[in-house]
Order: sequence, then structure tokens, then C-alpha cells
Amino acid sequence: MWNHQRHITNHRAHCLAADDGTWCCRLIRIALKSSGKMRIHIVQVSRSLRWPFWTTLIALLWLALVGAAVLLSSHLGRHAELCLFKRLTGFACPTCGSTRGAMCALHGHIIQAWLYNPLLFSIAVILFVAVVARLVLGRSVKIHLTRNERIIAWILGIIIFSINWAYVICFVR
Repeated sequence: MWNHQRHITNHRAHCLAADDGTWCCRLIRIALKSSGKMRIHIVQVSRSLRWPFWTTLIALLWLALVGAAVLLSSHLGRHAELCLFKRLTGFACPTCGSTRGAMCALHGHIIQAWLYNPLLFSIAVILFVAVVARLVLGRSVKIHLTRNERIIAWILGIIIFSINWAYVICFVR
């Protein structure tokens, strides 16, 4: 009979004793060496947001590009391809579906917007909640990670990013 907990315990012991160099053993070693000092704090902050000029400029340029594409598409009666990566490679880029998703969200089709790019719209919802919490309550969440915890967070982030990109390539047309 399979005992999952005993298998995990034995695998941890193997990873700590052996130096076979597998990525799984390295990740478990990093996680076990971490002293668990991750701290999450809700802190008082200024209610005003100070956006860097370049972020505002990028957002405005993106909105202008989307607006121009929508106008051209409706005027010419055909779809305008905005993604240079997709034009050059034929594959969807990691943010493909964001424009169509934004248009769906503006029309009230939230589930359809999320299906175009799940990671992008999940992050957008989290950022929206964070901005509203800051503007209304004057509070922000600060997360302090140790070096090992940052390594694990980066690895998990890359894995989630890759899964989302594979989803966009396979299912978003």
C-alpha cells in the first residue's frame, strides 16, 4: 500500500544525504534550509499613488494602439494583428489575448476575459484590489522573503508563467 507521507519523508532524507544534482532535490534542500522568516505585514501608506511617468506613458500608448486597432478593424471589416511576436513566429506571445480580454471585460464578460489569459487577468484583479485598498483604506501589504524563499518564489513564478503561456498557445486563437 502506498504511503505518500512516508515517501515524501524518505525523499527529503535522500535529498539531504545524497548529492545527485536533480532539480527536485536542490529545491527541497533550499526549502528545508530556509529558516521560515517570511513575514507579511499590512502597513499604513499614503493614499495617493505616485506612478512613474514611464508606466503612465506605456499605458496610454497601449490604449491608443488598441483604440486605433479597434477603429481600423471596424472600418476595414477585418481583424488587425497587434502582436509583433505572433506575426514573426506564428505563436502566441505570453500576453496574447490581453486586448481581446480587456474588450470582453469592458463589455461585462469577465469569465471570457479571464479565459483569454488567466494569469494576466488574475494579476490584474490582484493589482486592482491592491490599488483600491490603498486608495480607500490607506493600507498596503508588504512581504519580506529570505534569499531561499525568493529563489523558490522565482522558480514557482517561472513555472506558472510557462504553464500560462502553454495554455495561451494551445487554447487561445
